[in-house]
Amino acid sequence: MRKMSYQVTQIAATAGRTIMAAGVALTLGAVTTAEAGDARNGIVKADTAVSLAFDFVSSGFRLLTLDFELGLSGDRYRASSVIKTKGIGSFISKMKTQSAVSGIIKSVGLLPEKFGMTIKTSDKKRKYLLNWAKDGTISVKRTKQPREYKVKEMDAATTAGMPDPMTVIISAALFQHDRPCTGSYKVINGKEVYALKFTLRGKDKIGKKAKGAYRGEAYLCDVLYTPIAGLSRRKMAKFRSDPMPPMQIWMAPVQTETLSRPLLLPVKVNAEIDWVSTAAYLRKGTVNGKPLNSKSYAKR
Repeated sequence: MRKMSYQVTQIAATAGRTIMAAGVALTLGAVTTAEAGDARNGIVKADTAVSLAFDFVSSGFRLLTLDFELGLSGDRYRASSVIKTKGIGSFISKMKTQSAVSGIIKSVGLLPEKFGMTIKTSDKKRKYLLNWAKDGTISVKRTKQPREYKVKEMDAATTAGMPDPMTVIISAALFQHDRPCTGSYKVINGKEVYALKFTLRGKDKIGKKAKGAYRGEAYLCDVLYTPIAGLSRRKMAKFRSDPMPPMQIWMAPVQTETLSRPLLLPVKVNAEIDWVSTAAYLRKGTVNGKPLNSKSYAKR
């Protein structure tokens, strides 16, 4: 039971890293936060609301749910996400992670201002708050200070302008529709710093018999997660000796009248963590209350 509990927790953590942090590959220029200045972006023509909800399933059983909400208005973006164990996953190991971010939309990228994350398990609760100065300098507050060696390693790995996980997926959705699934970069969430490497496998089509709410064309991407700082020495040694295989993420181009360019949104995920294989299906997918395209469902 302890090993299964660990795997469910790992899947939950990886779900946050990938869907929220790795919606699609970003080139170096896109993940670097935009400089302060003129905030007119030419992208958001009218208020836009994106809602995505996923079920993570393994061997026919639901383990986790992930809900993501994004709002774009003028030169501002706000987003929130909730990842929590469900069904058999909740029976094995209770876990809930809530995140939120806000920042400025620029024509060349995003300028995050605040990012917060709360992780709650059966026996503990941790909060992380990140703030970005105009020059990109990041300050981090935590409810409980990690061990000194972790703080030193994270400080050494953190650079000005490094994005948080949610800013990454929003950047991807807004700026990477024409060059998906390429590049490597680092992100920070207050708990750890990690690298994500993307490779484009090619195009795929999600047909009418598939599980989930989305139907239509998608890009199939490999996403490789590599921890850099923030994990215990034991966990870091485990990753070095037995790296996690890449996850597969299907990214769908979505047209909307309120934006000047297509959105690129995650619609399906496959992952394997040790001996547990899981797939995430889109239970709900809407932009401004409508399905992602005419062939898709708003909810399943």
